[in-house]
Amino acid sequence: MDRAKMRERYRKLLGGLADNDTDQSVNEALNDAYQYGLPSAVGGPLSEGTWTLTTVASQESYPIPAYVIAPREGITVDDYKVQYFARSDEFWTRYRRGDTGEGIPRAALFYGSTVTLRPVPSAVFSIHIPARMGPATQLEQDTDAIDDFNHAMAVVCLAAQEFVADEDLEELHEKLSARFELYKSRLSLKVTGRSRGPAFERIR
Repeated sequence: MDRAKMRERYRKLLGGLADNDTDQSVNEALNDAYQYGLPSAVGGPLSEGTWTLTTVASQESYPIPAYVIAPREGITVDDYKVQYFARSDEFWTRYRRGDTGEGIPRAALFYGSTVTLRPVPSAVFSIHIPARMGPATQLEQDTDAIDDFNHAMAVVCLAAQEFVADEDLEELHEKLSARFELYKSRLSLKVTGRSRGPAFERIR
């Protein structure tokens, strides 16, 4: 389903509530759901991946891309394990701020939108970081498409659900939530390969 069709479905689900919204604002809502919302809501193979951070010699901190939603333990560089830290107090208790000795990074602090390494990289390294991730690129053109129907409709329903939440329309919000959960469960089954039954029919 391409972006133009997703926008049409979005407006149809909202029953005229979004008819005055510009195409640009709807596109932004769909992309937020596609790149951030859905990967946050659906675990497993759909959203689990590896972010490869390429270091620069003598640079200690790096921005975390917006599509990297939740980095986690299991970080490696070459054949070494890199310790994961999410609390700055624990990290800076172990590694002094003024200690800028360089080498192969063995510890990483994920704080806000930044990752800080110790030792400071002494060269270019590829650090492999398991994470829950969204797509690295958005739907930029109306012809850009999500091939899987359930994936596309989960994105549409989630975006519409967020719109309704802002408008405080409880009944419609519950209806959209139920549809989102249905498409999400179908998508999860397809991705994990646990469904042995017949193919799902599309809901109109």
